[in-house]
Amino acid sequence: MKRILSLATPLIISQLIAMALVLTDVWMMAQLSVSDLAGGGLGASVYTFVFLVAGSTVGCVANLIAIAYGQSVARPEHGLKQVRLAVKGAFMLSILLTIILTSAFVFAPGFLRMAKQPEEVIVVAMTYLDTLKWAMLPTLLLLILRGLTSNYGDAKSVMIMSLATVALNVPFSYLLAFNMGWGIAGLGLGTTLAASLVLLGYGYWVFRRPTYYRFAPWLHLDEYEWRLMLPLLSMVFLSLSLPHWKWG
Repeated sequence: MKRILSLATPLIISQLIAMALVLTDVWMMAQLSVSDLAGGGLGASVYTFVFLVAGSTVGCVANLIAIAYGQSVARPEHGLKQVRLAVKGAFMLSILLTIILTSAFVFAPGFLRMAKQPEEVIVVAMTYLDTLKWAMLPTLLLLILRGLTSNYGDAKSVMIMSLATVALNVPFSYLLAFNMGWGIAGLGLGTTLAASLVLLGYGYWVFRRPTYYRFAPWLHLDEYEWRLMLPLLSMVFLSLSLPHWKWG
């Protein structure tokens, strides 16, 4: 029980910190104007929906790593290779989903008009999304690192990483939105900068350790192939089909 709590508590705290990040963004939107709050909230809803698709898919890498870690107990060489392949598959899928989904934002104004949103609100929402969308790739890559470190017992580092994201996002966003006059676009850019810097810092911390360096995506480049993405996609499709199973 104590071991479960020692792993779960930092992860729970990191989720609460992520909610604090949302609250600070909403507060800053309200300080800009009512229209920025309305448009920013709409843009954030669109981004959250799209990121939910990407994050839920890439986040399954934690399950694959856990399975491979269990295999490494009995078959060390095979299990470690499976961890390495899972990381590579998630890395490839993160890039692919980022390209597809960020490109799909071009259709967002049309869908928002179909939903009968006011044109002035759509303009603000897209201004916010045009800078926020660049946070998708670094955030997805952080999910991979999170899945790797939490499975190897470094859950506290995930909490520290979340704290660092908030600690950077708030001043960056405030500086860009208010001091530099970028407005709602500055809030999205601040989030992107914070996520990118945390990715660089956390990635450096992770891969300078021998435990994780052996799984670095730039090693064993010959292992890269499109099939590495299939286990992640199959897990998503399996989870979607679960509610339709009939239990006897």
